[in-house]
Amino acid sequence: MRLPFMNDGPEWRHWRVVAGALLLWLMSAAALAAAPAPQSASPADQQQRIERLSANVRNATAVRAVRRLQVALNHYREAGLWREAAQLFTRDATAQYGAQSLAGRGEIAAFLQSQVLAGTGRRQLGEGDLNTHLAFSPVITVDADGRIVRGRWHELSMTGRYGANADWANGIYENVYAEENGIWKIRHLHYYPSFVGPYAPGWRNADRGDSVTIAPFHYTPAGAGTPIPLDPVISPADRAPADAAGRKRRVAQLAAQLACLQAESKIRSLQSAYGFYMDRRMWDDIADLYADDGTFEPGQRGVYRGRASIRHALEQIGPKDLAVGVINDHIQLQPVVTLAPDCHSATLRGTEFVMAGQNGGDAAWGINFHDDTYRFIDGRWRLQSAHVYQRMRSDYTQGWAKSAFPVRTAAAGYEPDAPSTVKYAAYPVFYVPPLRFPNPGRDRRPFGNPSVAASAGSLDELLAAAERDLDIVNAQDGAENVSNAYGYYIDESLWDNTAELFAVNGSKELAGVGNYIGREHVRESMVGRYGRGGRRAGAMTLHQKTEPVVTVADDGRTARIREKLLQLNSSRDGDGSYIIGIYENNIVRENGVWKISRMDLDYTWNASYSTGWARVTPRRAAAAPAGASAAAAAPAAPARANNVPPPDGPLRGAPAAPYPDLATMAFHYRNPVSGRDPPELLPP
Repeated sequence: MRLPFMNDGPEWRHWRVVAGALLLWLMSAAALAAAPAPQSASPADQQQRIERLSANVRNATAVRAVRRLQVALNHYREAGLWREAAQLFTRDATAQYGAQSLAGRGEIAAFLQSQVLAGTGRRQLGEGDLNTHLAFSPVITVDADGRIVRGRWHELSMTGRYGANADWANGIYENVYAEENGIWKIRHLHYYPSFVGPYAPGWRNADRGDSVTIAPFHYTPAGAGTPIPLDPVISPADRAPADAAGRKRRVAQLAAQLACLQAESKIRSLQSAYGFYMDRRMWDDIADLYADDGTFEPGQRGVYRGRASIRHALEQIGPKDLAVGVINDHIQLQPVVTLAPDCHSATLRGTEFVMAGQNGGDAAWGINFHDDTYRFIDGRWRLQSAHVYQRMRSDYTQGWAKSAFPVRTAAAGYEPDAPSTVKYAAYPVFYVPPLRFPNPGRDRRPFGNPSVAASAGSLDELLAAAERDLDIVNAQDGAENVSNAYGYYIDESLWDNTAELFAVNGSKELAGVGNYIGREHVRESMVGRYGRGGRRAGAMTLHQKTEPVVTVADDGRTARIREKLLQLNSSRDGDGSYIIGIYENNIVRENGVWKISRMDLDYTWNASYSTGWARVTPRRAAAAPAGASAAAAAPAAPARANNVPPPDGPLRGAPAAPYPDLATMAFHYRNPVSGRDPPELLPP
């Protein structure tokens, strides 16, 4: 029987989802209350679980190794270290760059070298050269047998020579990775170009025809949500010892590896949090990230010691809190984390991509390098030192072929506690600080200490704790995978694939419209707005996502992830554009597969390529809610249908990018070191 108030409107759908979740919770609570106390597992069951855990840890480590390989390649290319780059490939490696086919790591390295040095007669990068390649949006999955890893990446390239040329390129990698002598390497690299072009007039689609070329996906929506196989293949190396003491030692070793994998994730998240705080000039929060005796060395300004000194030094960038009309994006990219043997300290090498300026004033590009150290102090990771090297800074209107700003020195009233530790000059001088991390193509050091002693507690307790730690590691990688897979699917207007990334009761905001609850209602909202048929030729969106801050629940079953959106829109014949925003996603494991349970997106600014972010008029921003938001969601597939169902609720934030005005950006987390509240904290 249907009661009068049981309609199919948005309010009823919302409460139906809430009531269902409440019923499931009550049933789970009742089941737990009635459940008997856990029994000790049999030796055979323990052995099976240990072997499964070992295979899963091996696969999770492979995901991290592949991530490290790909970003290390870009660091070596930036520095012109072609021999080091070659070591990242297997001996039988192949590569495909557009129509160019390559075989063998020597040939591949020579091609990477020729991309920037062709016609110069030189073999090494030098004065005036810029060879920056930035990796975004990894989706990394391990094959069922654990012998092959596959990865999809966006890459944005900024290359050229001062006084001669400045060029853009963007593409998608679909790569295959394999072990060679026990070390993960790149076996096949396939680059599909998206756009190319000189700085003026800007990038244009690489595909100039009337057809649409889609870089093949190595994953399905379910595959993106399972970075490691649900049923791993057990190798001889995974076999558990026959004796109880040996099994306990083996679990302790696996637990140590998992602790190190978690440490790596924590450090990457902390570096990403630093970037989000820089964007908003949240100087108190940045200072909070440092150890008591931490140091900060920006450019050639000198060394600042201690949180109070660091906090004061940050004011040289600008006053605390972002002002109306100011852009201060410092996007943290391609971190390489190198852990000490005990995994209680680490170094980080990363790239910082800067987009800065004042609306109505000047705008600038920047590339910085981070050479940072981290320490685990009193149960928390802290930033011990940050050494930020200025590689390139140029005026937006001129580009890096015509403009180069000198490295910055300390301003009056901001005298450092010590002079700079390294004297150098920025672009067009060629200076890249030495890379301190070992080459991933030669490094055999294991994650965790293999000689670690077994912890106190029964084998059952230790095994259960290690399995929970594995869930946390898997959640960290799964959250990033499904969030990034979403961007690739909407780029191609593949709405069914996009919808399948969501949990059954998942929800998503449709830009400029409202919030949709339930996977099928999410699907209906996208199809109703844009229709079917995929991306149209002549235009494309590139939802490049990076800078993940991942927070996993203690039980490893849910996670939250904050990511930066750097969306670059391109066309066959017209002007390009930018859309910048912040994703805050909730992730849940559903039938073993990581899914998006809630997607929240706030846009911060958008601008055309020809005018840049210093020429955005308030009138244009105010008029943007419907048109600009629709373009932000999928400008390559303009509204071909007008059957958008009514939403289940309103948007949480602004309907469109407010710039040059400001909007409060919500965070799902408090300061990871001090616990300081953000301006707006999202509810649990």
